[in-house]
Amino acid sequence: DAALYNSASLLAYDRLELPLRVRNWQPGDRFHPSGSKQAEKLKRLFQEHHLPSGARSSWPVVLSGSTIVWVRDFPVATGFQAQHSNAVLIEAFPLDPGESRPD
Repeated sequence: DAALYNSASLLAYDRLELPLRVRNWQPGDRFHPSGSKQAEKLKRLFQEHHLPSGARSSWPVVLSGSTIVWVRDFPVATGFQAQHSNAVLIEAFPLDPGESRPD
């Protein structure tokens, strides 16, 4: 049930170009998180959120076509927020068994 999730983390299924692709952040990547006025370089957003530079190279992003629609720990991209029940939820889980896993 979509009501159980934070709407900022749900993607509108009907807006997505499938298949989605997952890759690591790359220098020059731009992202427009919902709630922000414009797209910005992810490097700048990472700096504003105090993400350590060593973690950035392996930070996951999800693309729909050539558009970044999801970045770990950020709201989904503007224009891709789910409005109805047909939604896609993407979650990131740590690979290190010593890290805690979200509930």
